[in-house]
Amino acid sequence: MAYRPKIKNANGTLTDLPLEAETSVKLKTARTIGLSGVTATAKSFDGSGNVTIPVTEVPVSLLTGLLEKTYPVGAIYMSTVYISPASIFGGTWTRLYDRFLVGGGSDYSIGSTGGEKAHKLTTTEMPAHTHFANKYKDGSNYIVHYSSNETTGFKTSAGSGGHGVLLAALENTGGGNEHNNLPPYLAVYMWKRTA
Repeated sequence: MAYRPKIKNANGTLTDLPLEAETSVKLKTARTIGLSGVTATAKSFDGSGNVTIPVTEVPVSLLTGLLEKTYPVGAIYMSTVYISPASIFGGTWTRLYDRFLVGGGSDYSIGSTGGEKAHKLTTTEMPAHTHFANKYKDGSNYIVHYSSNETTGFKTSAGSGGHGVLLAALENTGGGNEHNNLPPYLAVYMWKRTA
């Protein structure tokens, strides 16, 4: 006895495939196949042969409209992959190098540029601080310590009747170098659409 293919019923039991299904060259009832979301012509399919469904190309006007809505002139495109947005969307793009973006507002007008990668503090930008000169009186002599780190020695000045004035120079400290002025960052490729 030859093997008969089986099909599973809705209740889970298996039954032999009907003989006409084994020998059939087409579906008992033809079905229509269509593609949604594109311009295409629906085709009837009965299983007796292959079916080709012609699809019309997406109109260029639709792509152009999508570009204008997604990336209008002035928009910024960013990616960690080097692919020019012109090759994806069309339009004219200028690559941006070594720039951070900041949200414009009352402090930064739209389109303005500025900032610096490294910065050297000026005197007015230094935090307020105090340098000490310790003065000791011994009889009519004044002894003034003139180092901020108390390691360079003393100057003496003779006074008269316990009075005297002494100007003491304090040592400089620090290297005077510029410091890094960057927040934590992730470097990406950036383009600005110009046309």
